[in-house]
Amino acid sequence: WKRERIPKFPKALPCLRKWFTEEDEEAYEAWSLGNRDKDGVLPLHLMSDLPAVWRHKDALRHLEEVLALTTRPVVCVTYAEHLPDADAAHTHIELYLSHHDVGVRGKAAGGLVSEGGLELAISRRFENDLVRQEILSAITKWPVEAFTADLCPQFEEIVRHALDA
Repeated sequence: WKRERIPKFPKALPCLRKWFTEEDEEAYEAWSLGNRDKDGVLPLHLMSDLPAVWRHKDALRHLEEVLALTTRPVVCVTYAEHLPDADAAHTHIELYLSHHDVGVRGKAAGGLVSEGGLELAISRRFENDLVRQEILSAITKWPVEAFTADLCPQFEEIVRHALDA
C-alpha cells in the first residue's frame, strides 16, 4: 500500500467494524495508514473506537516506533493506557512518575491508580496538589464494586494526606 494512494476515512470506522473481522490485517493496515498524520500518529479519538486487537497493536506501535511522541509524554501515557497487559502499561507509564512537569506526573499517577493501585496514591504523600488531584480523579472513575470495606483505611490515609498538605 502506498500512503499517498490511501484516502483518509475517519468516518469509515463503523464500516470497518461491520464488514471486517479483527483478523483482517490488510484492511486494518490500509485504514490505519490512511488516517495517520505525517509523523505516523493515529489520532486518539480514532484509537478509542478501534476493536480491542487493533487498539492494542496500535498503542504498542505508538509507544515503541513513533519517534514524534518522545517529546509528548502526556500523549504517550494516554497511548499506554490502551495497552491490554497491565504490566506493559505500568512499565510505560511508570517512566513518567519522576518527570519534572507536574502535568505529566499527574497524568502518569492517575493512569497507574486507575488500574486499581492505592499503594501509589499513599506513596505520593508529599506530591504536588495537581498530581494528587489527578490521583483522586482517577479513583472516582472506579466502578462502585471496587469500593470495599477493606479499602477504607487506605482511603482514609489518602484523604488525611491530602488534608495535611
